Amino acid sequence: MNMMYSLTEHNSVQILSLNSLRDEWQNRQILKELQPKIDSGASTFVVDLAKLNLMNSSGLNFLLSLFSKTKKQGGEIILANASRRVTQILEMTKLSSVFTLRPSVENAVDCFAMELVA
Repeated sequence: MNMMYSLTEHNSVQILSLNSLRDEWQNRQILKELQPKIDSGASTFVVDLAKLNLMNSSGLNFLLSLFSKTKKQGGEIILANASRRVTQILEMTKLSSVFTLRPSVENAVDCFAMELVA
């Protein structure tokens, strides 16, 4: 089991639960490990931020890199369970307009399900 993150799948949505995003090297390792999955077509992600109380520029860079990689494959990401502090950072950096934020993983997965129906 990877200590930096866990990855599960629900209804073709990849659920990425992160333990930390403060280390640039670890963030690059996570992206490197996710790349084959994205290349094989798994480009719809819910990023669970429940375990993150804080985020720095390395974390923001990680989210933007994942966003870019999934968009190139026609996918998308939704951020779930962002703490008040993380939400404030996203708002201060104007990234709250780039990312979709949802209060829970279940709500985020439901958003993808509704897009498929529409």
